Amino acid sequence: MATVQAASFLHFVIVASLLASTHGAKPSRYSMPFNRTSFPKDFTFGAGTAAYQSEGAAYIDGKGPSIWDTFTKQHPVKIEFDEGKISGGVNPLGVRFYNNLINELLANGDHHPISTYLAASQKGKIGITIVTNWFIPKSPKSKEDIKAAYRELDFLFGWFVNPLTYGDYPEVMKAIVGHRLPKFTKEQSALVKGSIDFLGVNYYTTNYAANNPSPNKVNFSYSGDCQTILSTSKGGYPIGTPTALNWLFVYPKGMYDLMLYIKDKYKNPPIYITENGLADANNASLPVKEALKDGLRIRYLANHLQYLSKAIKEGVNVKGYYQWAFWDDFEWDAGYTVRFGLYYIDYKNNLKRYMKYSAYWFKKFLLH
Repeated sequence: MATVQAASFLHFVIVASLLASTHGAKPSRYSMPFNRTSFPKDFTFGAGTAAYQSEGAAYIDGKGPSIWDTFTKQHPVKIEFDEGKISGGVNPLGVRFYNNLINELLANGDHHPISTYLAASQKGKIGITIVTNWFIPKSPKSKEDIKAAYRELDFLFGWFVNPLTYGDYPEVMKAIVGHRLPKFTKEQSALVKGSIDFLGVNYYTTNYAANNPSPNKVNFSYSGDCQTILSTSKGGYPIGTPTALNWLFVYPKGMYDLMLYIKDKYKNPPIYITENGLADANNASLPVKEALKDGLRIRYLANHLQYLSKAIKEGVNVKGYYQWAFWDDFEWDAGYTVRFGLYYIDYKNNLKRYMKYSAYWFKKFLLH
């Protein structure tokens, strides 16, 4: 994931050109039940990555530290970095790195819709990405659990999107949090209302939500204010297929339900799925050839894309989909113990890259 915060911006790599690689044997066992033509002609596909999670080299060639480099340096209990310094002025080595990256993208037919838009009219687009799960009532017949599921959405998703759409926080938040929740002035409300051109959504999984009848009313907290109890299993059965991360269970329908929810509640804004992906365990004893066989990721992508296509056909204004991640990377508190990438990075062999079966699948999906 590019972030563990509620809102984030990330860098995108357009897959249509970067998946042009043909090295390696192409797996043929995976069928293609549907493909790119199932989506609108102007729909954008890609894969995401992020600077800190992929680039490294914070103290080499004058690059300078990112926020996370600074954080890990200030809290070196688990991670330590060498001493570094920031030099003033333009860094020619840094400029050369990004020039080479851009030239490689252009050489492979890279196309960036936002850059094209800017070049045509000199008007920019601004958006925000919200990280959210979908939530379903743990007891479907319980009115309190149904309310809890929507309340969780208001606290996690609506906290940001409601002001951007309507100029104020969700009513349930104002009712529960009371004076502890800041109030918008008329000027502030007018400033944020309608201030985004598109909405980015990072969706990975779904949780059960149950009403918490006894929230802590002494030591106030975000989770206490939510008054919900979240879980990933019911009656001993997980909500979806487990993955290498204890919070990520495969639940594709959650994306469909979330898209319809946004359409109905938030005036159907242009939406980009800015992150959606699956984590495999980084098994150091597994041969590379075996590690490339990521059938569960293929099923994850195929099922989520099918539900996304269904949502679009029902009127949801989705404009693009970016799989997470383009290649294996550093995954925050999970470090290098999990792999999200379409490309396998061999950490033991000079970071050599290999296309996983999912990369071949995605390439076939895009080219048919």
